[in-house]
Amino acid sequence: MSGKNFDVFISYRRSDGTDKARILDLAFGIDNCRTFLDFKSIGARAIDKRLEDAVIDAPVFVMVLTPDYFSRCNDKGDWVRKEIELALDNGKKIIPINYDSVLNGVPDYLDEEFRNRIGCHSFLDLHHGTSFNDAVKGIFEREIRPHLSPIHNNDDKAKVSVKADADCELILDDEIVASVQAVKTKQIFVERGEHFFIARSTEFPQIEEEIEKIVNNLSSKYTIKIKLKDRVEQDNNSIQNKKNDKVKNIFKG
Repeated sequence: MSGKNFDVFISYRRSDGTDKARILDLAFGIDNCRTFLDFKSIGARAIDKRLEDAVIDAPVFVMVLTPDYFSRCNDKGDWVRKEIELALDNGKKIIPINYDSVLNGVPDYLDEEFRNRIGCHSFLDLHHGTSFNDAVKGIFEREIRPHLSPIHNNDDKAKVSVKADADCELILDDEIVASVQAVKTKQIFVERGEHFFIARSTEFPQIEEEIEKIVNNLSSKYTIKIKLKDRVEQDNNSIQNKKNDKVKNIFKG
């Protein structure tokens, strides 16, 4: 069955899987499928509450397999390992997607118990090329859609298109309801009524935009436009200037 806010959690290693994870996030965002893709760096020895909630919420757990994906998983504090173990412990549908067949099975260097838990799930090879879209659609139909049955009945909800100029999380009632990629459109569904959203930059969590949205007619098309880029860039420049000033002071001293 489907989760409250998400259907698919996309797990990836930031060092070499970011672009591939983003592609899958867009590709699986079809037929009202709600994906969660984390953009924000977290500590190597911590998995924060929002990630834990998203893994537990989504019935499907997609592993974006790249050369580095398992590289630090013998460290029980590694955040990728924590995500995987959380998905396994909660009975999620595990879908390892082997990009360009970079892995020949579960790496031998992993500790035996962890390796055996992953090894019972078949790797699905996915190659870039002319048939890429068809291959992704095939994976969705065979491996994901059956676990989302019945597909959400959104007849009593309005579709809202969310557009942002910077990576952000859209939060409603203290819950993340969408992770939005910069300049990409994300679809969410909301009930009729007055909604108060917070759009929070994933690069600089202190940067937010508050959004009020009133939905009167479920058949109408609604759009939320989020503008965070200027404030993110200002914050980025401020941090860089402070670093430069610090360097100058060191040399002066």
